[in-house]
Formats: sequence, structure tokens, C-alpha cells
Amino acid sequence: MIDSNNREYKQVVDDYYPILPKYPALCELEEMCEICDRIEGYIENEIYYDRKYAMHFYDIKRSYQYENDKYVIVVPECISDILEEAAKQHNCLYSYVWLVASGYTTIVFMREKSNVYKSLITIEIRNGVLRQAYRAFNKIPNEQEQKFIEEFAKEKNLIFDIDYNEEDDDEWIEEEDEAV
Repeated sequence: MIDSNNREYKQVVDDYYPILPKYPALCELEEMCEICDRIEGYIENEIYYDRKYAMHFYDIKRSYQYENDKYVIVVPECISDILEEAAKQHNCLYSYVWLVASGYTTIVFMREKSNVYKSLITIEIRNGVLRQAYRAFNKIPNEQEQKFIEEFAKEKNLIFDIDYNEEDDDEWIEEEDEAV
């Protein structure tokens, strides 16, 4: 018999599974199991990770508040915000939870002001360097978004150290922008 706490826990874990491929290749099963175990570990120890993150939260929020007329930087309030962003972005952000909780790196979200709850771009800052800024599936931000990210970095005295590999992403960005 499953008690209500186990059922609630299973639902929380199931909510994070969308970041994983539905039918991974056999060669990827071990990695998928490790990802599931890691996410479950974060959820089981959420209070610990949130307390650790809370030690840095207000400094991060104060340091990285920024907006213009179209975009805003949002600081995640807890570890579950980071896991939700990973699920929405379909990227490896879940693997940064320990680094974020311990203060080794900082994750902030770039949102459109018109819809601050909709995931747009995830940004990593470490040691005064803006290291990563990507859309879902690690796609490159469009030109307007890149301009905002560069303005944000300049305003916050961050070194902008992103070298986007422009392969075929230009086509995807144009198609994506036209669909909006």
C-alpha cells in the first residue's frame, strides 16, 4: 500500500521526467538512470539545498537585478525553480544544482517582461564572468536577446565570455522569431 506522502513524492519526481528523452537509446540508459537518480536526490533533499542556496540568494538578487523595456533578469528563489527551468529548457541545468546551492556558480533567467513566468533564456555567471546564455535545447539567443545580455553584462561589470558557435542556429532563430 502506497501512503499519500509516497504518492506525492512520485508525482513531484514524475514532473521532472519531461527533461529526459521518452525513449532513450540503449546506450543512453545508464546516463538517463543517473540523471533520474540525481533529480530524485535533489527532491529528497530539497530543504538542505534550499537552505544552502538561501545563504546566497539575497546577494545574488541584489547583484543581478536588471531590466529594460522588453526584458528582465529573474533570480530563481529556490532549487525547484532551477529544476523547473531545466524541464522547460530541455538542457543540463539540473546538473548545476549543487554548484548553485554551494555558491560556486550563479544561474539567472532572462524573461520577457510581458510574461515573466515563461522560460526564455538561462544564464550562468561564475567568478564575475557571464559564461553561458542559451534558449531551450541550448539554442543561441536571437540578436535582440544577445544585445540585452551584453547590456546586462556591461551594467553589472561582468566579463562577457560567450563565443556562440553559429553553425545552423541562424536558420532556427529566424524560423522561431517569425513564429512568435
